[in-house]
Amino acid sequence: MMRSLVVMLAITSFTARGQDTTAFKPALHFNGYVKGMPSVSWSPLLNTTAVSGLLHNRLNFHADLLPGLRAGVEFRDRVFVGDQVRDDPTLAHGLEMDPGLVDMSWVWLKEDAFVGHTIIDRAWLEYERGHFVARAGRQRINWGLDLVWNPNDIFNAFNYLDFDYEERPGSDAISLRYFTGVSGQVELAVKADSSDQRVAAGMYRFHVGSYDLQVIGGQYRDDAAVGAGWAGNLGGSGLKGETTVFIPTAQDTTDDASVSFTSTIDHSFRNGLYLIVSGLYNNNGAATPAEVSGNDVIARQVSPKNLMPFRFTGMVSVNYAFNPIISGSLAVLGSPGPNALILFPSLLVSLANNWQLDVFYQGYWQEVPTLGFKGIGDAGYVRVKWSF
Repeated sequence: MMRSLVVMLAITSFTARGQDTTAFKPALHFNGYVKGMPSVSWSPLLNTTAVSGLLHNRLNFHADLLPGLRAGVEFRDRVFVGDQVRDDPTLAHGLEMDPGLVDMSWVWLKEDAFVGHTIIDRAWLEYERGHFVARAGRQRINWGLDLVWNPNDIFNAFNYLDFDYEERPGSDAISLRYFTGVSGQVELAVKADSSDQRVAAGMYRFHVGSYDLQVIGGQYRDDAAVGAGWAGNLGGSGLKGETTVFIPTAQDTTDDASVSFTSTIDHSFRNGLYLIVSGLYNNNGAATPAEVSGNDVIARQVSPKNLMPFRFTGMVSVNYAFNPIISGSLAVLGSPGPNALILFPSLLVSLANNWQLDVFYQGYWQEVPTLGFKGIGDAGYVRVKWSF
């Protein structure tokens, strides 16, 4: 499929060049990066240690084909090395499973300590005319307004703790957007995946006073989904939030409605300190330690109904630029009831215009029945990134 798409883009681009118009010139835009990230993880509870590595390459191609007609293809290659591969026999199989309608994921290297994987996470064709934009293919449909968690992001939810996927996942979908003003927008989108679980919804975004507001509604798999979002100012701070209610529609179901609600306040101080305080409520989340015992919180797959596995999760994050090339952050996440705590500090260093050095740590503690408050898992990462 990839080869056919490249050929199609080349033919279309050549045809457009043949028109030789002065008002429009076809163009191909290309960028990407290469990242290397060794890591060490350990579990005090299980008394285990793992040393692993990740080599990550991303390539992004965007083409201006005809006036108002654009296309994009983006993919990432990753090679996993070390104990992560040895200790998880399901890693390769899990990577190869593409949840999209079209299978664009494959494992091309599988050894005892090496797994090589490629996935095309963007492949779209877009047409724009005036205030109207239509896009078809694998794309990111971004309906989120909050800074941390996004219950309104019903097409492609992402894990806040997955720091190494800046682009975030996409969907095999068709989206239609009409811009009614600077901050006004109407969007309709339909997504299908390999398990025949459809998502079809509409979103209306508008501006009232100092706030951008939005309402959403539609179908999320077997549920009816209705939600709202807001983003504006509260005094000298920012106030953002979202909520979505998922109502089961199957006649034979006994499931209750799911409610996901989040709100965030952020503030920039004069000394350069940036503070974020956020909370997330998930009515189906765990309220006691026994309900989340053994759950892999940090590496788990998320959904808009279950962005965190706890009934309530609070987060405080501080970010500070020490100088023009060095900045740091510390996020602390906690949940009463399960008595869970996650620490997520980072240090970012700009080595050059296109070179970045990052250091991350993630630690997870939780009350374990009969054992008390224990360290579940820790991991340290060093990442070097070259952008081009």
